[in-house]
Amino acid sequence: MEDNDQTDFIKKEDFRTHNYRSGKGNAITQRLRSPMGIKMTWAYAIIMTGIAFILLSVIGSRNAENFYAEERNIAVQTTQTVARSIQFMIVRQNVNGGWASVALTSQVVVSMRLAAGIDPSLLRLFNNTPSVKDYLAKAIQQNLFLLEQTTTPTPTPSSIQTITQGQLAYIMLALRAMCINTTQFANVNLNQQMALQLKKDKLSFNQRYSYALGILALCLNNYKVDGLTSSNLQELQASDGSWLNIDTTSLSIMALHCVGGYANAVQRGIQYLLNSQDKQTFLFGNEYSTSHAIQALLSAKVPVSSWNYPKVLQALFKMRQYDGSFGRVDNTAAVLPSLTGSTFFDLKSVTCKPPSGAINSSVVSIVYTIRYNCPDHVQILDPTPLTISAKAGSPMITFMKIAAGMSNAFNYTLKYHATFSAYTVETINGISSSTSNSSCYWFLQYDVTKKQVQLGISHFTPKNNDELSFVYRKPLRQN
Repeated sequence: MEDNDQTDFIKKEDFRTHNYRSGKGNAITQRLRSPMGIKMTWAYAIIMTGIAFILLSVIGSRNAENFYAEERNIAVQTTQTVARSIQFMIVRQNVNGGWASVALTSQVVVSMRLAAGIDPSLLRLFNNTPSVKDYLAKAIQQNLFLLEQTTTPTPTPSSIQTITQGQLAYIMLALRAMCINTTQFANVNLNQQMALQLKKDKLSFNQRYSYALGILALCLNNYKVDGLTSSNLQELQASDGSWLNIDTTSLSIMALHCVGGYANAVQRGIQYLLNSQDKQTFLFGNEYSTSHAIQALLSAKVPVSSWNYPKVLQALFKMRQYDGSFGRVDNTAAVLPSLTGSTFFDLKSVTCKPPSGAINSSVVSIVYTIRYNCPDHVQILDPTPLTISAKAGSPMITFMKIAAGMSNAFNYTLKYHATFSAYTVETINGISSSTSNSSCYWFLQYDVTKKQVQLGISHFTPKNNDELSFVYRKPLRQN
């Protein structure tokens, strides 16, 4: 049957050709030979070309739409993840101004700067507690004080021996993120101190990570790294292009790339990372190692198509916890810059606006409390007001989340309204607007003027020094 159809088709073609050549044939064939027919044929061709172009455009736009839809999806997930993760880290700040350690505090500072543009130098738990900057300064001053008691009355430039090489490198990166001069922080030239440590310390098998981090910290703080120091790091590169593991390899790539003059070593390290990528999950190990690899590849400007950056991001999103974090503070701090396409190299171009009042202009600080003004039905004492800080432009819901993380007296539940893409308060501390048929409701208002906030918690953005409260009361018209 297939052969007959093909033969029939050939015969029809022969017939049309014969008719055209002989000047005979049907009306359509005759029309092709007339002047009017030629004009109509050109018009027809133009029309068909236009239709084809439109169809191709539609098909192309659908492919582009799918591509941009994926990009939009990644952008939305990134924004949500960064916002929630920043909250996750902020509420875990200690009263002393830092997090669990000097290194972790510095990692959080760098992460906030690179991922969200926040300058956390003056970020503090309460108005009367130390800031991040205070915490880091004290960490250095305490070590100097201890050494004063055990060595000489006057500290020497090598006094900070009790701070490890890795801790000092992290502090230097954090100070760069806060636009603080590392040559005179806490009356110490940290650049010189780091350079001395790198020269003096014998580079061992287990020190490669902190050694590479130290070189990177010096370079990003515009200190000329000694050639012997960077050569020592290069010589430790293994035959497969690695420095011990993915984390250390990534840092070594960034350190040598920053110093310059080690293109071959950097390229071999990059190839090791690409070979280490899981071809199914697109990850480079766990979330910590993957974030290091992303930074190294982006810093060296390796084409993202060669390691499928969007797929890596999607894989990282799957590793998020229910609270939007990546489990631990250190993992969360490490991952965030990678989600936004930021790297340590971006610290070189960081600029900071001068602080305004007690808090930097990129951070808003408010006083927030809860008040129970429905005594006939609810008899609960008002909690002590909290001072809460978050990135400027954050909605009220962000401050509420931070407050709930600071005190159980500020717990709440929400209801999501898909039509408006917004949340409303359902309960605060288990009390809803329908409790005991009290006719009392929750109202967000300015605590001093008692003026009600007209926008919802998803859209209202507090300003610096606002005093706000959620008040459980009857509507004013019934009072």
